[in-house]
Amino acid sequence: MEPTYLLHIDTATQVCSVALSANGSLLQEKTILESNKHTEKVNLLVEELLQLAQIQVSDLKGVSVAIGPGSYTGLRVGLSVAKGLAFGLDIPIIEINTLHSIAYPHRNKDKYILAALDARRKEVYMSIYKPDLESFTDTHSYIIAESTHPKDWPNPSELIICGPAAEKMESLLEVDGYTYEKTTCIAANQVDLAYNLFLKGVYNDIAYIKPLYLKPPNITKSTKKAF
Repeated sequence: MEPTYLLHIDTATQVCSVALSANGSLLQEKTILESNKHTEKVNLLVEELLQLAQIQVSDLKGVSVAIGPGSYTGLRVGLSVAKGLAFGLDIPIIEINTLHSIAYPHRNKDKYILAALDARRKEVYMSIYKPDLESFTDTHSYIIAESTHPKDWPNPSELIICGPAAEKMESLLEVDGYTYEKTTCIAANQVDLAYNLFLKGVYNDIAYIKPLYLKPPNITKSTKKAF
């Protein structure tokens, strides 16, 4: 039987990451940390992956992509590449919540998982998952206004705080008992999630899939006069 090759893309943060899997197993991955380089790097990384695996782009059966939350520009770049491949090859596109993929490596550890991304100042993008990765809260932005344990969170001893914003949250939450795991966003975390969705036929419509921004981009207006 012909292998089911899936391509995975995560450009939601400063990390530009792509991965290739076959039948739900990771084959190759490429990850670089270069701010503002996603546009020129992501396609090159995809080409390198395919060469390493010795397959053609036409062998791909689907593509998954981190849709957010995350960097406004990064999300647009990743989704643009994924849409282009899905449309050109007539293959399914599968959206992956960035926080869900961050939480994935910590599943089944008998603890709730709080996945978090930095959202400037004292704010984070976050979501809490049960040990089996079922949602405990929705994906939302949260301002850490107090250093006490929020009443609607699981007990500190039952909670893993992970993701790029874990260190930030550790410095702002003066509470003992949390387990902190500072991790980056990598496309390899999508492999199992995407393959399971692919097998179930849970795809997204190319025309309607869009980034999960949570809030408008931080754009500074120019002070220069036109004339």
